[in-house]
Amino acid sequence: MDALEEQVFYHKSADGRVRVESGTLGLAVDYRFDREFREPYEKTKDRRYLCRKPCFSDADYLASNRTEVARKVESLKVLKPQVYDCNDENSLTRWEAPFDFCFSEHCLAAFRTWLKTQYADLAALNAEWGTDFASWEKVVPDLTDEAKARAKRTGVRGYAAWADHRRFMELTYMNFFADVKAEVERHDP
Repeated sequence: MDALEEQVFYHKSADGRVRVESGTLGLAVDYRFDREFREPYEKTKDRRYLCRKPCFSDADYLASNRTEVARKVESLKVLKPQVYDCNDENSLTRWEAPFDFCFSEHCLAAFRTWLKTQYADLAALNAEWGTDFASWEKVVPDLTDEAKARAKRTGVRGYAAWADHRRFMELTYMNFFADVKAEVERHDP
């Protein structure tokens, strides 16, 4: 699936001239979310279905996305769009569908690196999370159901691993769009 779809909106001004309103660098909506991720995960509880495709921590995907954004901006900038838009109602999952994304090898590696900036050391993380990971490479956050169960057993701290992962994914999602914005501005300041 193409990660980006191209849309151009035209507007006819009062003097009869046509001008470009915006060039949209929209993330293509993937309506296969339930079929490819949610339903298989609910049936199997296999974490491989918790790997977002495309993964916003995958360096290869990010590089190809920059190339695609550059290509689209170069083709649209001659029309002098007033705005470039990354589509409407974007979501890490699919709008109203909360889901524990992303547990890909790329996201988990980036998550562990990020955690090292949030905690003094592994012992501090283990104390906060109520875990006993022996190394950073073994750190894996709780899923929503696991966090609820841990909270029931241990109290408020039960949500720390889940909340850290959710915060990291929000930052990852935000950084993806910052990357798109920077690429747009690089080609059409």
